[in-house]
Amino acid sequence: MGRTFVSSAALDQGFFSTWHHLAALLLLAALSFCKPALAGAIVVGRGAGCTEPTIQAAIDRAYRLCNDGFCGYNLILVTDDVPDGVYKENISVPDMSGHPDLSIELVGGYNNCAELAPTGAKASIYRVTVDPILNVRGRTDLRLRNFWIEGGLDGIYWQGHGRIELTDVTVNNHARVGLYLQGEGGEARMELLGGVEVSNNQSVGILAWKNNTVVIQGDRNRIWGTRGGGYPGNGIELQGQAHLEMGATGEVLSDNAGYGLYVDHEGGTAAATSWLYSTNPANPLAIARNQRGAIYYRAEDSAHRVCLKNVSVHHNKNRAFYVTGDRAVLDVNDESCDFPADAAIACPTPQASAQCNALADNITATGKPLIAAVDGARIGLHRLLIRGNQNVSSVLSTNLGEARSTASITLTDSVVTGNFARDNLFEALNGGIVDIWDTTVRQNPGLFGTSFVGIAPGLMQMTNGILDQEQNLAALENTDGSTTHFTAVLSRNRNGFPNGGDILIGRPIYLDDAGRLSPGSLGVDYAQAGGGIDFDGHPRDVDTLGLPNQFGPRDLGAFESQVAMLDRIFASGFERR
Repeated sequence: MGRTFVSSAALDQGFFSTWHHLAALLLLAALSFCKPALAGAIVVGRGAGCTEPTIQAAIDRAYRLCNDGFCGYNLILVTDDVPDGVYKENISVPDMSGHPDLSIELVGGYNNCAELAPTGAKASIYRVTVDPILNVRGRTDLRLRNFWIEGGLDGIYWQGHGRIELTDVTVNNHARVGLYLQGEGGEARMELLGGVEVSNNQSVGILAWKNNTVVIQGDRNRIWGTRGGGYPGNGIELQGQAHLEMGATGEVLSDNAGYGLYVDHEGGTAAATSWLYSTNPANPLAIARNQRGAIYYRAEDSAHRVCLKNVSVHHNKNRAFYVTGDRAVLDVNDESCDFPADAAIACPTPQASAQCNALADNITATGKPLIAAVDGARIGLHRLLIRGNQNVSSVLSTNLGEARSTASITLTDSVVTGNFARDNLFEALNGGIVDIWDTTVRQNPGLFGTSFVGIAPGLMQMTNGILDQEQNLAALENTDGSTTHFTAVLSRNRNGFPNGGDILIGRPIYLDDAGRLSPGSLGVDYAQAGGGIDFDGHPRDVDTLGLPNQFGPRDLGAFESQVAMLDRIFASGFERR
């Protein structure tokens, strides 16, 4: 820990002339990242009691004092006491590499230097310019709180390493990028810790390169409204080996002209896993209303994994997930992702969009699947409600329009219902793999005539599932059928797959609109035991007493009946009187 310092304001102007001011600043110090009590602060404004007239001058003072041997933590308080209450500056933060114990915290939202009363608003930095508003180079230890940053080429342009923390900061309406992490000389870590809004920027909301890290935690963070207009228009874009750690609430990635999250990994090295997860089941992290789609993800020569948990993906256009490249892996609700401890929340079973684990009400462009894996990519979807998506060419597709590869999509313990499909529900094409387990597929309308389509598939199979669709079961091309398997599947028909497989012809009896089976329905106690939990989070393999097992106690579909004993009279259709 570096030495604290006494600012020249304290020495020359009697800044701590009253115990009132001293108590206020000690409280600020205690609240600001638990720093030790400081002996002084730099106060920015033009009136009585101000230390410096500009934010740049205050930063330069802190750096100059450090050169003179007074390093450590520096608190800079920014008042509204300037013309129009706006700082019309381009600010440069010097390289702190030569001063490893130097750190700076900027806090805005005070009325004037004499009173230092909180205004409840943000300090404004605005300038129309071709330069970034805040230009940061070299090693950095910087914190900003209560600022509105607008105008300029970029909001914050960081070509360096170290850490920048933002709390209650708006970065709005820049000609290029809101927050730009170029990252030179080591890892740069930018942390959005609550109340951060990155909005209405032209090209990208947050752009991170190389091995940099973007951290988004807490409430009231939003990256939204990126305009595009000939530029990508993505909410967050990760290039090189950059990665994302997002554990937050609400519609963090929304209303962007491009994708909510765009990942393009390259560089031939492994990168850290990117996490997106909810921390509040009543207000889950959501990717919503993005015009090109929720997530685009490519990793071909750099191994990377994107992991989602308890996330809502709703009302996006064009597509939901598009994953490409033989080193790209996207998983939803896979515990092998090793999520942080604050991801361990219990979400209720989703029934609609904007809830945990709902991929719902997205509208894809004509001819495009809702979820696509191509060119060797792998997608794993677990305990997910896929509901009410419109105009999809298919719900799941591997290698649509692409060269032959082993791209794969695995879907387990999920519900697929109410999706309007044009071509098919599930497609395994050109060596691709579609593998569905313990899932209920029911009442998906549309123009399609076949549920499963395999054209030279690497593998196409459904196991322990319910396919409650009036369309034909399957259509196969360029295959002898040896890579297509239906095992313990309750289906209305077996059209297109007349021979082989364990297909139970019939229709399920549902207990409710969610698709839970009535205890006496076909499919209850049908399959071999396999352990695990169902879509509700309840244990699998519950044996219903009074009902003979076909091959074992496991129910077909996404839900396991928890009824301990079958009422034979009720199950036979007679009502007790």
